[in-house]
Amino acid sequence: MVKAAELIHTSRENLTKNEQLFWNKLLANAHKRAPNDEGQWEIPKKELLFGGHGSTDRILPTLEALVDTRITVSIERNGRSTKEVMTMLAWARIPDDRQGVVQYRFVPELLEVLDLSNHWGLLRWDIMNAMASKYALALYELGQQRVNLNFKWSEDISLGKFRELLGVEAGKLKRYDLFNRKAIRPAVQQVNALAEFHVDVEPLKTGRAVTDIRLKWYKKEGDELRAAYEELRRHSAGRKARIAGTVEDVQITLPRENR
Repeated sequence: MVKAAELIHTSRENLTKNEQLFWNKLLANAHKRAPNDEGQWEIPKKELLFGGHGSTDRILPTLEALVDTRITVSIERNGRSTKEVMTMLAWARIPDDRQGVVQYRFVPELLEVLDLSNHWGLLRWDIMNAMASKYALALYELGQQRVNLNFKWSEDISLGKFRELLGVEAGKLKRYDLFNRKAIRPAVQQVNALAEFHVDVEPLKTGRAVTDIRLKWYKKEGDELRAAYEELRRHSAGRKARIAGTVEDVQITLPRENR
């Protein structure tokens, strides 16, 4: 799918990974299908199942979460930078039958963001689904939106903004060492194992305190790219250990048969 850079650069602290994927699916559907005569989009329930769940029970609470979640979008209008606050979803109608079609509508201002945007990230569903956490999914989106930039391989981001972009809840992981251990390092490992590009997150200090991070990226080639494809196609069982490099070969000695 393609996703406007302005929507990649939004805070996602109140959303789970599956809720983020769900919103991405609604955005992608809006790119693929035209709205009906009432300005609403339609998508079959079966296209809204994530995380290996075959049940449609999570569709209603997920849509409720999106309607209740506000985002702040930075966008240029008439040559001036502005910040606009809006909800992720304006309205939805969910039929009770399993095979039904969900109808939904975005707020007009979000549709304007899509119309005005000229920077996009080209995201792959198989990679997004394979990410183990919302932090890894957010980092993947940030990297994918940047990796095709010409003559740019790094970007400095304030620590507070980077926390917002990864979706760290207010008041959590306040110390950088915790933030790094619980969110940054696992996300970097996931992205580097599964994506078509490599990222690094380098802390930048003012005095003794970390105040900014330097996000660096490059496209993978050759063996590095093949390794990512191979891991993506392997079963997810044991992936965390494989990525962390803690997988060990276990040799089992079977007893000889009694003769």
